[in-house]
Amino acid sequence: MTKPLITPGDYAGLYGDIVGVVESARRMAARSVNAVTTATYWEIGRRIVASEQGGQARAGYGQALIARLAGDLTRRFGRGFGKATLASMRAFYLAWPASEIFQTTSGKSAPSENVQTPSGKLPPGKSDVDVKATAPDYMALATRFTLPWPAYVRLLAVKTVVARAFYETEALREDVPPVLAVWSEVKVHTDGHVVYKKALYSVPFTLVSKQLWLKATDTVVQAFHRHELVAIYPRLRKPGDRHTVRDHQPPEAQAWLEHDPQWCLARAKDIGPACHAVSRCR
Repeated sequence: MTKPLITPGDYAGLYGDIVGVVESARRMAARSVNAVTTATYWEIGRRIVASEQGGQARAGYGQALIARLAGDLTRRFGRGFGKATLASMRAFYLAWPASEIFQTTSGKSAPSENVQTPSGKLPPGKSDVDVKATAPDYMALATRFTLPWPAYVRLLAVKTVVARAFYETEALREDVPPVLAVWSEVKVHTDGHVVYKKALYSVPFTLVSKQLWLKATDTVVQAFHRHELVAIYPRLRKPGDRHTVRDHQPPEAQAWLEHDPQWCLARAKDIGPACHAVSRCR
Protein backbone atom coordinates (compact mmCIF):
# COMPACT_ATOMS: atom_id res chain seq x y z
CA MET A 1 0.00 0.00 0.00
CA THR A 2 1.38 3.37 -0.96
CA LYS A 3 1.46 6.06 1.66
CA PRO A 4 -0.66 9.13 0.86
CA LEU A 5 1.53 12.13 0.07
CA ILE A 6 0.63 15.63 1.17
CA THR A 7 0.46 17.98 -1.77
CA PRO A 8 3.02 20.83 -1.95
CA GLY A 9 0.28 23.40 -1.62
CA ASP A 10 -1.22 21.81 1.48
CA TYR A 11 2.21 21.42 3.06
CA ALA A 12 3.15 25.03 2.37
CA GLY A 13 -0.07 26.20 4.00
CA LEU A 14 0.48 24.00 7.06
CA TYR A 15 4.10 25.07 7.37
CA GLY A 16 3.17 28.73 7.12
CA ASP A 17 0.48 28.35 9.78
CA ILE A 18 2.90 26.69 12.21
CA VAL A 19 5.57 29.33 11.62
CA GLY A 20 2.96 32.00 12.37
CA VAL A 21 1.91 30.26 15.59
CA VAL A 22 5.52 29.94 16.82
CA GLU A 23 6.47 33.52 15.95
CA SER A 24 3.30 34.88 17.56
CA ALA A 25 3.95 32.87 20.71
CA ARG A 26 7.52 34.10 20.88
CA ARG A 27 6.41 37.70 20.55
CA MET A 28 3.86 37.19 23.32
CA ALA A 29 6.52 35.55 25.50
CA ALA A 30 8.90 38.48 24.94
CA ARG A 31 6.18 40.98 25.83
CA SER A 32 5.31 38.95 28.93
CA VAL A 33 8.95 38.88 30.06
CA ASN A 34 9.25 42.65 29.51
CA ALA A 35 6.07 43.30 31.47
CA VAL A 36 7.09 41.10 34.41
CA THR A 37 10.54 42.74 34.48
CA THR A 38 8.93 46.18 34.59
CA ALA A 39 6.55 45.04 37.35
CA THR A 40 9.54 43.73 39.31
CA TYR A 41 11.29 47.11 39.06
CA TRP A 42 8.13 48.85 40.25
CA GLU A 43 8.01 46.54 43.27
CA ILE A 44 11.69 47.25 44.04
CA GLY A 45 10.94 50.97 43.89
CA ARG A 46 7.96 50.49 46.20
CA ARG A 47 10.11 48.76 48.80
CA ILE A 48 12.86 51.39 48.58
CA VAL A 49 10.30 54.16 49.17
CA ALA A 50 8.78 52.29 52.12
CA SER A 51 12.21 51.79 53.67
CA GLU A 52 13.07 55.46 53.20
CA GLN A 53 9.99 56.44 55.17
CA GLY A 54 11.45 54.65 58.16
CA GLY A 55 14.68 56.65 57.87
CA GLN A 56 13.27 59.99 56.81
CA ALA A 57 14.65 61.84 59.82
CA ARG A 58 18.24 61.04 58.83
CA ALA A 59 19.91 63.31 56.28
CA GLY A 60 21.08 61.49 53.16
CA TYR A 61 19.38 58.23 54.16
CA GLY A 62 17.88 57.63 50.74
CA GLN A 63 21.14 58.18 48.86
CA ALA A 64 23.06 55.96 51.26
CA LEU A 65 20.40 53.26 51.03
CA ILE A 66 20.49 53.20 47.22
CA ALA A 67 24.31 53.21 47.16
CA ARG A 68 24.47 50.22 49.54
CA LEU A 69 21.77 48.31 47.66
CA ALA A 70 23.53 48.96 44.36
CA GLY A 71 26.74 47.40 45.63
CA ASP A 72 25.12 44.37 47.23
CA LEU A 73 22.65 43.64 44.40
CA THR A 74 25.32 44.00 41.75
CA ARG A 75 27.51 41.48 43.57
CA ARG A 76 24.55 39.11 43.84
CA PHE A 77 22.93 39.48 40.40
CA GLY A 78 25.45 41.28 38.20
CA ARG A 79 24.69 44.24 35.96
CA GLY A 80 21.39 46.09 36.01
CA PHE A 81 21.27 47.27 39.63
CA GLY A 82 23.50 50.33 39.64
CA LYS A 83 22.70 53.46 41.61
CA ALA A 84 21.17 55.25 38.63
CA THR A 85 18.95 52.27 37.81
CA LEU A 86 17.75 51.89 41.40
CA ALA A 87 17.05 55.63 41.54
CA SER A 88 14.93 55.21 38.39
CA MET A 89 13.01 52.35 40.02
CA ARG A 90 12.31 54.58 43.01
CA ALA A 91 11.15 57.41 40.72
CA PHE A 92 9.09 54.89 38.73
CA TYR A 93 7.10 53.92 41.81
CA LEU A 94 6.56 57.56 42.78
CA ALA A 95 5.29 58.39 39.28
CA TRP A 96 2.96 55.35 39.22
CA PRO A 97 1.96 54.98 42.89
CA ALA A 98 0.16 51.99 44.34
CA SER A 99 -3.19 53.78 44.55
CA GLU A 100 -3.20 54.29 40.78
CA ILE A 101 -1.81 50.86 39.86
CA PHE A 102 -4.11 48.77 42.03
CA GLN A 103 -7.14 50.75 40.93
CA THR A 104 -6.18 50.05 37.31
CA THR A 105 -5.47 46.35 37.73
CA SER A 106 -8.47 45.51 39.91
CA GLY A 107 -10.99 48.05 38.67
CA LYS A 108 -11.60 49.11 42.27
CA SER A 109 -10.19 52.04 44.15
CA ALA A 110 -7.42 51.20 46.54
CA PRO A 111 -7.59 52.41 50.12
CA SER A 112 -6.35 55.93 50.72
CA GLU A 113 -2.57 55.90 51.01
CA ASN A 114 0.09 58.35 52.04
CA VAL A 115 2.71 58.33 49.30
CA GLN A 116 6.13 59.91 49.33
CA THR A 117 6.40 62.74 46.84
CA PRO A 118 9.09 62.99 44.13
CA SER A 119 10.72 65.83 46.10
CA GLY A 120 11.55 63.37 48.86
CA LYS A 121 9.16 64.88 51.42
CA LEU A 122 6.56 62.78 53.14
CA PRO A 123 3.02 63.76 54.03
CA PRO A 124 1.88 63.04 57.58
CA GLY A 125 0.61 59.61 58.37
CA LYS A 126 1.81 56.06 58.26
CA SER A 127 3.76 54.45 55.46
CA ASP A 128 1.81 53.82 52.27
CA VAL A 129 3.15 50.29 51.97
CA ASP A 130 3.66 47.42 54.34
CA VAL A 131 6.23 45.52 52.33
CA LYS A 132 5.80 42.37 54.40
CA ALA A 133 2.01 42.30 54.33
CA THR A 134 1.51 40.41 51.07
CA ALA A 135 3.65 38.92 48.34
CA PRO A 136 3.45 40.94 45.11
CA ASP A 137 1.34 39.52 42.28
CA TYR A 138 3.74 40.13 39.42
CA MET A 139 1.38 38.81 36.75
CA ALA A 140 -1.35 41.22 37.87
CA LEU A 141 1.13 44.09 37.89
CA ALA A 142 2.38 43.04 34.47
CA THR A 143 -1.06 43.69 33.00
CA ARG A 144 -0.61 47.34 33.96
CA PHE A 145 2.97 47.77 32.73
CA THR A 146 2.81 46.60 29.14
CA LEU A 147 5.61 48.83 27.83
CA PRO A 148 9.25 47.77 28.13
CA TRP A 149 11.28 49.22 30.99
CA PRO A 150 13.30 51.71 28.82
CA ALA A 151 10.02 53.29 27.68
CA TYR A 152 9.00 54.01 31.27
CA VAL A 153 12.44 55.45 32.01
CA ARG A 154 11.89 57.91 29.15
CA LEU A 155 8.40 58.73 30.44
CA LEU A 156 9.91 59.70 33.80
CA ALA A 157 11.25 62.82 32.07
CA VAL A 158 7.63 63.98 31.60
CA LYS A 159 6.87 65.95 34.73
CA THR A 160 3.08 66.30 34.66
CA VAL A 161 0.73 63.39 35.32
CA VAL A 162 -1.66 64.29 32.50
CA ALA A 163 1.09 64.59 29.90
CA ARG A 164 2.74 61.37 31.06
CA ALA A 165 -0.56 59.48 30.77
CA PHE A 166 -1.07 60.86 27.27
CA TYR A 167 2.35 59.77 26.04
CA GLU A 168 1.99 56.36 27.68
CA THR A 169 -1.33 55.88 25.86
CA GLU A 170 0.25 56.93 22.57
CA ALA A 171 3.04 54.40 23.06
CA LEU A 172 0.47 51.64 23.72
CA ARG A 173 -1.49 52.22 20.52
CA GLU A 174 -1.81 49.02 18.52
CA ASP A 175 -2.89 50.57 15.23
CA VAL A 176 0.70 51.50 14.42
CA PRO A 177 3.87 49.40 14.72
CA PRO A 178 6.18 50.27 17.64
CA VAL A 179 8.83 52.84 16.75
CA LEU A 180 11.75 53.90 18.93
CA ALA A 181 11.29 57.59 19.70
CA VAL A 182 12.88 60.23 21.91
CA TRP A 183 10.73 62.83 23.67
CA SER A 184 12.14 66.22 24.64
CA GLU A 185 10.65 69.43 26.01
CA VAL A 186 11.57 72.57 24.03
CA LYS A 187 10.73 76.27 23.98
CA VAL A 188 9.63 78.02 20.79
CA HIS A 189 12.15 80.70 19.79
CA THR A 190 11.08 84.21 18.85
CA ASP A 191 11.54 83.33 15.17
CA GLY A 192 8.84 80.65 15.49
CA HIS A 193 11.19 77.65 15.35
CA VAL A 194 12.17 74.88 17.76
CA VAL A 195 15.56 73.20 17.78
CA TYR A 196 16.31 69.49 17.81
CA LYS A 197 19.86 68.21 17.35
CA LYS A 198 20.86 71.70 16.11
CA ALA A 199 18.31 71.64 13.28
CA LEU A 200 15.33 74.03 13.22
CA TYR A 201 11.65 73.31 12.66
CA SER A 202 8.90 75.93 12.40
CA VAL A 203 5.66 75.84 14.40
CA PRO A 204 2.66 78.22 14.35
CA PHE A 205 3.75 81.76 15.35
CA THR A 206 1.05 81.86 18.04
CA LEU A 207 3.20 79.41 20.04
CA VAL A 208 6.25 81.69 20.33
CA SER A 209 7.81 81.43 23.83
CA LYS A 210 5.59 78.46 24.76
CA GLN A 211 6.80 75.01 25.85
CA LEU A 212 6.26 72.14 23.40
CA TRP A 213 7.07 68.45 23.36
CA LEU A 214 9.02 67.01 20.44
CA LYS A 215 8.76 63.36 19.46
CA ALA A 216 11.75 62.40 17.30
CA THR A 217 12.22 59.09 15.53
CA ASP A 218 14.96 58.15 13.12
CA THR A 219 12.97 59.65 10.24
CA VAL A 220 10.34 62.06 11.62
CA VAL A 221 10.09 64.97 14.08
CA GLN A 222 6.66 65.84 15.53
CA ALA A 223 5.78 68.85 17.70
CA PHE A 224 2.96 68.71 20.27
CA HIS A 225 1.31 71.50 22.25
CA ARG A 226 -1.05 70.45 25.03
CA HIS A 227 -1.22 66.95 23.53
CA GLU A 228 -2.17 68.29 20.09
CA LEU A 229 0.06 67.69 17.07
CA VAL A 230 1.00 71.11 15.63
CA ALA A 231 3.77 70.23 13.17
CA ILE A 232 5.43 67.21 11.58
CA TYR A 233 8.57 67.09 9.42
CA PRO A 234 11.09 64.68 7.92
CA ARG A 235 14.03 64.69 10.31
CA LEU A 236 16.97 66.88 9.33
CA ARG A 237 20.52 65.63 9.80
CA LYS A 238 22.76 68.63 9.15
CA PRO A 239 23.18 71.21 11.95
CA GLY A 240 21.78 74.56 10.91
CA ASP A 241 19.31 73.16 8.38
CA ARG A 242 15.71 74.21 8.80
CA HIS A 243 12.17 73.37 7.82
CA THR A 244 9.92 76.43 7.59
CA VAL A 245 6.24 76.36 6.68
CA ARG A 246 4.97 79.70 5.35
CA ASP A 247 1.60 79.29 7.06
CA HIS A 248 3.39 79.08 10.42
CA GLN A 249 4.62 82.68 10.06
CA PRO A 250 2.67 85.79 11.10
CA PRO A 251 0.65 87.57 8.36
CA GLU A 252 3.16 90.39 7.95
CA ALA A 253 5.98 87.93 7.38
CA GLN A 254 3.92 85.97 4.85
CA ALA A 255 3.14 89.23 3.01
CA TRP A 256 6.82 90.15 2.92
CA LEU A 257 7.74 86.81 1.35
CA GLU A 258 5.35 87.53 -1.51
CA HIS A 259 7.34 90.62 -2.53
CA ASP A 260 8.81 89.49 -5.86
CA PRO A 261 11.25 91.52 -8.04
CA GLN A 262 8.39 93.17 -9.90
CA TRP A 263 6.93 94.44 -6.62
CA CYS A 264 10.34 95.82 -5.64
CA LEU A 265 10.72 97.63 -8.98
CA ALA A 266 7.26 99.12 -8.62
CA ARG A 267 8.10 100.41 -5.15
CA ALA A 268 11.39 101.85 -6.42
CA LYS A 269 9.56 103.66 -9.22
CA ASP A 270 7.21 105.20 -6.66
CA ILE A 271 10.21 106.51 -4.75
CA GLY A 272 11.76 108.17 -7.79
CA PRO A 273 13.47 107.73 -11.18
CA ALA A 274 16.97 107.44 -9.69
CA CYS A 275 15.93 104.70 -7.25
CA HIS A 276 14.14 102.89 -10.06
CA ALA A 277 17.22 103.05 -12.30
CA VAL A 278 19.48 101.71 -9.56
CA SER A 279 17.05 98.89 -8.78
CA ARG A 280 16.89 97.85 -12.45
CA CYS A 281 20.70 97.69 -12.62
CA ARG A 282 20.76 95.29 -9.72
